[in-house]
Amino acid sequence: MHPFRRSRGPYMLRDVRDEAADAVSRETGLPWRELYDAHAAELVGYLWRLTGDREAATDLMQDTFIAGMRDERGLREPTKARAWLFRIGTRLAIKRLRRARLIAFVPFLGTERSTEGAPDVEALAVRDALRALSPDQAAALVLHYAHGFTRAEIAELVGRSEETVKSRIARGRRAFLAAYDRQGGHS
Repeated sequence: MHPFRRSRGPYMLRDVRDEAADAVSRETGLPWRELYDAHAAELVGYLWRLTGDREAATDLMQDTFIAGMRDERGLREPTKARAWLFRIGTRLAIKRLRRARLIAFVPFLGTERSTEGAPDVEALAVRDALRALSPDQAAALVLHYAHGFTRAEIAELVGRSEETVKSRIARGRRAFLAAYDRQGGHS
């Protein structure tokens, strides 16, 4: 596909991404461009916390939308698109973490700085504390506390019972606080 098209006047640059999104919307009925605009940034932030890798998070976010487009019939209620996308993203991230045996839930570059320019010891303590958790507990905590999902919503996202999620949040919170205190965090 050539990136230029002939118009009445001179050659004009067209946005192939917009055309692709429009074509998908016409074929499927879901407004993928609007879904992307509404949820991509938050989703990539969440995935970054889970993987600890900004590039992997961006790849996973894109994979999430691709998987969603391929299986959009899995979205039974369009009003729940955010939770549906987070469910897909969570599943892909946990699969990736398990496959790589990487249990880093937020980036740990050692370069975080506070507003004064010194390393942000608090942020480093949070990162290390999240690393001490299982992927399932970390996902439950980040979904609940950082992104505001309820236990029922998380249960639906991860395909577990609400009681299991309640337990993961409670145990994860205790484990997080213990690890956080060991790292020198201020609770």
